[in-house]
Amino acid sequence: MYSEFATRLEQAMNSKAIKISPTVLANLFNSKFDGRSITPHTARNWLLGKSLPTQDKLVLLAKILGTSSEHLRYGRHSEKTFVISESDGSETELTNAQQQFLRRYLKLKQVQQEIVNSTVAEFTIQT
Repeated sequence: MYSEFATRLEQAMNSKAIKISPTVLANLFNSKFDGRSITPHTARNWLLGKSLPTQDKLVLLAKILGTSSEHLRYGRHSEKTFVISESDGSETELTNAQQQFLRRYLKLKQVQQEIVNSTVAEFTIQT
């Protein structure tokens, strides 16, 4: 029913090195939430995509996981998005962190940009 939400929730937890566990999620959430606490069963339903958190819980959950509630719920980011169009017609939406990286990159001196370009090229060759 809400499987895409569950996938994004799991990805966000992985990106923060949080164990994918209803008990871990419930304890982490409850340690930050001022309202009525959630049970591990509720967290399990979120992780399985059986239910969604209410908006107030979703906002806090996103904050804990370092993402936006819009991204968790809908798969889009609340900040201004930047989209890269590929030659095959596909598009890639850059996250806020990726946009910040590009802004920092553009502030580098030319020689520093060349070093970054070479480094990234080495990684892309290996994949």
